[in-house]
Amino acid sequence: MGKRGKRPIIRAKAASEFARNQADWKRFRANVPEVIDVKAIRTSFGMTQRRFALCFGFTTTQIRFWEQAVSAPTHASRAYLVVIAHNPKAVHKALASA
Repeated sequence: MGKRGKRPIIRAKAASEFARNQADWKRFRANVPEVIDVKAIRTSFGMTQRRFALCFGFTTTQIRFWEQAVSAPTHASRAYLVVIAHNPKAVHKALASA
C-alpha cells in the first residue's frame, strides 16, 4: 500500500484514539478546512445571524461579512465553526461554564 493509501488508516486510528481520550497530542494535527460555509452551518440550526452570533461569541457583522464573502473567517474561526457544526452542545456547555 502506498503512502496515500495509508493516510486514511492513520487518520482513522488517530481519530479513534482521540475519541477514547488516548490521543498522542504530539502527533495530533487539526484538519481545518480552507473554506467553510457559515450560512449553511447557521441555517442548519434555524438561527438568524444575530442569534447565531450571540450564541457562539461572534459579532453580527462578522457573520454577515462571512456570509456575503466580504471577508473570510480566520483559521481559528474556521476551526471553531467546525466544532460548532459537529457538536454545538459541547460548545454551549464549555461557554456556559467559562
